[in-house]
Amino acid sequence: MPAIRVPGALHWFLAENRGGWRKCKQDDSVGSRTPRAFHCLLAGTNQGSVSTALVSALDVLPTLVSLTNSTLPLHRHLDGMDVSGILTGSSQKAHQVLFHPNCDAGPDGEIGAVRMGEYKAVFYTGGVPDCSGTIGPLVHHTSPLIFNLAMDPSESSPLDPEQEQYQDVLRVTSQTLADLLQDIRGDNTSTVDYSTSSDARPCCDENSAICRCTWD
Repeated sequence: MPAIRVPGALHWFLAENRGGWRKCKQDDSVGSRTPRAFHCLLAGTNQGSVSTALVSALDVLPTLVSLTNSTLPLHRHLDGMDVSGILTGSSQKAHQVLFHPNCDAGPDGEIGAVRMGEYKAVFYTGGVPDCSGTIGPLVHHTSPLIFNLAMDPSESSPLDPEQEQYQDVLRVTSQTLADLLQDIRGDNTSTVDYSTSSDARPCCDENSAICRCTWD
C-alpha cells in the first residue's frame, strides 16, 4: 500500500486468483463471494474500517460518480449502486439482492443464481469445470437449490424443498427475479446476439498481444 499513496486517489481491488485466472466457474462456487479492498486517501473516508456489506463490481461506476459530484444519465437503469457511504462510514447501505449471470452453464444471458441476504438460489449446476477441474453434467433446477450462506458458506447442503423456510425464500426470490426481468424489458436496451464463431476461438501465444494465454 505505501507504494500507491497518491493524494486524492481511490484504489478499488476487485479480483481474486490474480487477474485473468478463473479457477472456479460455477454459479455455486464461493468464488463469487470475494473480499473487496479499498485504499482511499480522500478526505472524510473511514480509514481502517471493515464492513460486511454486500457490494458488487457493478457499484464502481455509481460510486465514482457520487464521489466526484457527477451525474448519471437518467434514461439508463443501472444494476450498481452508490456505496460511498460505506467508505465514509456514514452508512452501511448496500445490496440486499445480487443477480449472477450464468458462467457458461445454461443458456446465454440467463440468470444462474440469485443472492438475497443470507440466502442464495442456484438454478444451474454442472456443465463447466469446478474447482478441481471436473465437469459434471449440466442440470437445470426448476426448483432451485437454496443455501443459507450464514450456516453453510461452502454451499454444500441445500435447504429441504419441503421446509417452510425453503418455500418462503423461493417465493421472494422468484418475485424478485421476475421484477428484474420486467425491468430489463422496459429499459432502453439493445438486442444481444449470442451467436458464436470459430474465428473468435481463444488462442494462446505468449508472444502475441492479441492472443494471450489464459494464465497471462
